[in-house]
Amino acid sequence: TDTVFELYRQEVAKLTDQLPLVETITRREFVKFRLKEFTKSASDPQRLFQGDPQRLLRVEAQRKELDVEIRRPNDILLKELLAYEKKHNCRFMCKGEYYLQLMSHDVIDETRHVEQEVRAKQQGAMIP
Repeated sequence: TDTVFELYRQEVAKLTDQLPLVETITRREFVKFRLKEFTKSASDPQRLFQGDPQRLLRVEAQRKELDVEIRRPNDILLKELLAYEKKHNCRFMCKGEYYLQLMSHDVIDETRHVEQEVRAKQQGAMIP
């Protein structure tokens, strides 16, 4: 029974450590969703013809705000997930996926997206 009690105690500690991570992951996923929806609406060509010249400035400000907002949970999770994995000697899985790997794929995708935007702006600037 001592062995079972110790395993139970370890599992409770593991679950207790997971709660703040899951809360931060939920926040990150929500910001990712908002960023995805924002990108969809910002890429709508009809937005350019709506007559509000300040709209483009607000859109750019909102994009910057979302970029900053997604960095916070990314920074927290990177540090905390590594600490969790070291403490519990196991990978942190979320919905059946290794979450650090999922985060790295998101960063790679975002980097590609930014590079495409930069290239598009550069090509647009070259056109006389």
